[in-house]
Amino acid sequence: MDIKLEQAKSPPPTNPELMVKSPTYSRTKERRREETSELNHELHMRNVSEKAKLEIERGQENVDRERKRIDDELKEKSVELNYELEKGQEIHDKHIAGIMNKGKEDVDHSFKVHDEVMKQRQEQK
Repeated sequence: MDIKLEQAKSPPPTNPELMVKSPTYSRTKERRREETSELNHELHMRNVSEKAKLEIERGQENVDRERKRIDDELKEKSVELNYELEKGQEIHDKHIAGIMNKGKEDVDHSFKVHDEVMKQRQEQK
């Protein structure tokens, strides 16, 4: 397949034509444009850094708020846990006291029965 390119219709530029500047070209306008673009860039970078700073502060506030909420929940849970432990200890102590009283009653009863049996034996002699 043969591909043929067409010749350019306009004549090739000559070197002096390339060196001619546009009639609207001005060095002061170019300098002002460069200064303006630098100022715009600085302003943009300042805005970006301020926005990033605000986002960091907002994120830190969120972290602090969440940490406080978690701490409060842990405090509530520890208070509830301590209450349950104290309640369980009270129930345990009551249960042990009941067992001890029952044992004491049984021992007292066995001493009483023993004394009665000994009395009966002495009376039989």
